Amino acid sequence: MFYAFLAMVGCCSHKSLSRSTSGCDVCVVSPQWSISLETPYNKRFDASGLARTPDGRMFTINDKEPGLFEVIIDTNKMSGEIRPVSFHLNWNELTNSTGLKFSSLDLEGLFIDEFYNVWLSEESHRLIIKGSLTNGSFKILDIDWNGYEKFFSKDLNASFEGIALCADKLFVVNERKVGKVIKIDLQKQKAIYAFSPKPYGSMAADVHYSDISCFKGFLYLLLRESGVVLKVNPNSYRVLAEYNFLNSTQTKENAYRVPFRYRTSLAEGIAVCDDGFFIIIDNNGWGKVKNPEDKRPMLYYFKFNN
Repeated sequence: MFYAFLAMVGCCSHKSLSRSTSGCDVCVVSPQWSISLETPYNKRFDASGLARTPDGRMFTINDKEPGLFEVIIDTNKMSGEIRPVSFHLNWNELTNSTGLKFSSLDLEGLFIDEFYNVWLSEESHRLIIKGSLTNGSFKILDIDWNGYEKFFSKDLNASFEGIALCADKLFVVNERKVGKVIKIDLQKQKAIYAFSPKPYGSMAADVHYSDISCFKGFLYLLLRESGVVLKVNPNSYRVLAEYNFLNSTQTKENAYRVPFRYRTSLAEGIAVCDDGFFIIIDNNGWGKVKNPEDKRPMLYYFKFNN
């Protein structure tokens, strides 16, 4: 049986929309719906990225398995599930292409472009992987990070958390210590710029980024700690809009029983469409406050302000 919570609250109202001193719109949003997702074999699933194809299919990744999973939802029944697909990274091929031996991979970032190329960022080895959803092939890109390693932490769990292709440039988010969005010239396979968009009013020295997406020429940054999504111009690096969703993930129906230091939104993946954005939760095996036995991840859909 599927358990789902529906919050038919709508997008942010005119009253909740304000204009920041930086000129960007700041908006508190509520979900159009939220669905608990059944997982393969009813096992723990740590959803760590989200992508939407041009034909509307959605995919995610598990940070403990080297492959893709499709997110199937039925908004009429308010039900959903995560299913394995045939795209799978092969250990031997990875070893042969890099000279490294892999006992595990920590896939964190996922993006699928208009040509159904699959872009993956891997955290523990700082890998950038390009694959094909149509034929299952993949390769590791040899990126020149010269001048940008200074942002890399020795903490292998504070690395490449998200990835997105926007026009002809690739963007990778360095999660924290130091949080940066790194711009890559794909022709040169070289990092060329780094920037750190912040939420309105933030005085934080280090911004934590959880994922990134691109839609119709704009970047969308997911900030788990702040519980916001930032819409960013990829050329001027200016924040154009901010969508605060934090309270929606903290309701009695949706919140997870987590240690105090983890009481953030737990959002790990974002995908964008014409009317709004989807967010997937990585609950790290924790159960719901309302029902501790319910340990399924959740998918939210928020509409932009009209």
